[in-house]
Formats: sequence, structure tokens, C-alpha cells
Amino acid sequence: MTDLKVKSELDGDIRRFSVRVDGVADLKSQIRKTYRLEGERFGMKYKDEDGDLVTLELDSELEEALVLLESSGASLLKLSIRKAGNTGTQPANFPGGLKAGPSPKPVPAQPRGPPSHGPPPHGGHGPPPHGGHGPPSGHMHPPQ
Repeated sequence: MTDLKVKSELDGDIRRFSVRVDGVADLKSQIRKTYRLEGERFGMKYKDEDGDLVTLELDSELEEALVLLESSGASLLKLSIRKAGNTGTQPANFPGGLKAGPSPKPVPAQPRGPPSHGPPPHGGHGPPPHGGHGPPSGHMHPPQ
């Protein structure tokens, strides 16, 4: 079991608490109590050494966060909490550098396949002018 100091933020509500954790379930249980989230689904993220927001769902991810916390010399795990359905990828204002930003705009889907460069030079109707059977030779073969 690990004694963990946590600072968490949910919708601008910042809380600080200590919790004994044996796994991510213990941390989630304390978050549920702290924010009165019984029966609600939520996600947790922390900021790693690269400044990326990393999802925290599994025990192995909590272990990695604790290793990072210890190696950085910090004594406080800072978490951004989001209720399920809140699709924002950026947390609200949060001490320690986590700040809200505009949500990215969706990128329109691009058509698949080779690019179109308009109709073929002969207008795109029927076979090419030379009959479509080999290169144009300048003379026609009589029918047989």
C-alpha cells in the first residue's frame, strides 16, 4: 500500500487529499467520495514529464505515474478528472501548468482514391479518337 497525496480538478473544483492506494480502484473510490460521483463514470489524467496528459485507468498506469512522481521529486499527484461524456481533451485551469485550451476542430474527411484531374483530354465519352486499339498509326486497316 502506498500513501499518496493528490490534488485533483473537476469542472474547476480543485480538491486536495491523501489516500492509501493499493491500485487504481482505491484512487477512483476516493475520487468518487470527494466529488460525490457515486454511480457516475469518469476518467483521470495526469501530466507526464513531456507535458502530455496521460490517461490513468489501469494499475500499471498508476504504477508508472508513481515512478514518475518519485523520480521528479514531487510529493503530489495532480489529476484532471472528467465525467464520461465530457469529450474535452484539455482540463480546466489547474495549478501546475494545466490550462484549458480550445477544443480542436474536427478535420473534414478527405475523399479516398487517386486524385481526379478532370475528364480525359478526349472528353471522356466513348473510346479515344484513334479507336482505343494500340497507338494511332495514321492509317486504318480494312475490315476483314
